[in-house]
Amino acid sequence: MSALNLRIYIPTGLFLSLDVEEVLLPTTGGYIGVLPNHMAMMTLLDIGILRLRPTDPASNAASGWDSVVVMGGCALIEGGGITIYAENAETRASLGDESGKEGSLLTDARDEVATAKNAVSSGDVFMATKSVKRAEARIKLWDEPTFQGN
Repeated sequence: MSALNLRIYIPTGLFLSLDVEEVLLPTTGGYIGVLPNHMAMMTLLDIGILRLRPTDPASNAASGWDSVVVMGGCALIEGGGITIYAENAETRASLGDESGKEGSLLTDARDEVATAKNAVSSGDVFMATKSVKRAEARIKLWDEPTFQGN
């Protein structure tokens, strides 16, 4: 099977670049699966977990899939590659250590969910909703580190 070159850019620069067999993108309309030779398109990304299956077996999780949290943005699919421009992106490693101890980002995310849900009463529903989605995506990535695919 041919590969797709996946590149994820965040405001500080290139976050990730690797060859993948398949990608599941969290779009504003739901998940989109992308395989090699996918038609060219551009889509908006929602805050959520991007699933990828690297071509290099050494870099895969036991399930063959890896995950990255993307904090919204857009994806351009064309010419055998996927280029993502995200507001931010995080890996499971950025949320805690290998022993399973939660890091400050994950602890903050759990606190952010409770705070944001209470902020709805202040009238800033948009920002509260966005905060909850970011926090929930981080927590989901931490709580479900492996993805079994379809």
